[in-house]
Amino acid sequence: MVSNMEYHAGLGLSDHAISTCNLQISSKNQKKAEPRFQYHKGDYKKMNQNLLEIDWETDLNTEDAWTFFSSMLNDQIRKYIPTSALSKDKRRIICLTMEAIAKHKRKQQTSKRYRLTGDRFDYIRATTTEKK
Repeated sequence: MVSNMEYHAGLGLSDHAISTCNLQISSKNQKKAEPRFQYHKGDYKKMNQNLLEIDWETDLNTEDAWTFFSSMLNDQIRKYIPTSALSKDKRRIICLTMEAIAKHKRKQQTSKRYRLTGDRFDYIRATTTEKK
């Protein structure tokens, strides 16, 4: 919401007016980084040994058998598969859309290429690429 909008005279000899305002912005609450299983680091030998020690021959109806199986498997996963939260460098800034992120990345790439090559055409490409 925009409030307290004011217009002021231009700076120096400029004919451009200066405007000031208070801008209140709200954003959606972003979920906290939840732990993720790192399946490639799991201790599957120990998990397999523990699963072999369970008596699977019990007489259960289908629903109870599924509940028993899924709880046993989930216990083994929690016990033998390590977890990791998202690292801070992989989180994206909330206020940027995917399109803005792509344009920003393209701008960084063209600027880097110009700094490496010093070529005139790379300079033109870097200065004409949209930033946002």
